[in-house]
Amino acid sequence: MTTERSLRAGRTATLALAVLATVSVVTDVSAHRRDEYLQAARISIEPSRIEVELDLTPGIAVAESIIAGIDSDRDGALSPNEMHDYVAQVLKAVDLRSDGQSLRLEAIGWDVPDAAALRRGDDSIRLRAAAPLRLTSGSHQVSFRNSYRPDISVYMANTLAPDSDRIAVGAQRRDPEQRELVVDYTVRSEAFASSSAWKFASIAGLLLVTILWLLRVWCRPACPRFDRLDPRRA
Repeated sequence: MTTERSLRAGRTATLALAVLATVSVVTDVSAHRRDEYLQAARISIEPSRIEVELDLTPGIAVAESIIAGIDSDRDGALSPNEMHDYVAQVLKAVDLRSDGQSLRLEAIGWDVPDAAALRRGDDSIRLRAAAPLRLTSGSHQVSFRNSYRPDISVYMANTLAPDSDRIAVGAQRRDPEQRELVVDYTVRSEAFASSSAWKFASIAGLLLVTILWLLRVWCRPACPRFDRLDPRRA
């Protein structure tokens, strides 16, 4: 029971941190300066891979230079091929490591507004990338560093709450500029995760049965016996 409570507390704390991080990102996106390129990173650690989400929001004063860096044929539109090349350029400047070993990030999707929206400074380029990972049970560490366009950029980096019960996120450390994020985490065995899920389901089932029994006791003086109702009187 103590272990289960600790797991629940850990999940709740991690989720709270993720919510606060999201609020912080939204606030900073709406308030960042006109001459800055805001790069907000979110790291998701799963048993088989690490995902990185990047929101890139140019201020009005730097938007034109960002667009020019994407629009290689200078036709005023941001084509899929141009975005593919730009995403590769961004990811090349990202250093992701697990226990000191370099990981190769591959783009798995991106969303880009039109050039006009970027010029207004009210929309973001959003990209997702992932690196495959093989983890053993025990303590691990992931490090992330974003070195793309440091001349005009401000950075943010946060860790999302894991989807898997096998991952428990621990301490998180950032450099003053938030270009770098180091995360300590623990990988639990599959047997432990299955046992925890079974215990949670058992407790939930017991709670449901208890609630139904209490409702039956409280309702007995006033409620009719539904199994004895005459359907002709319904």
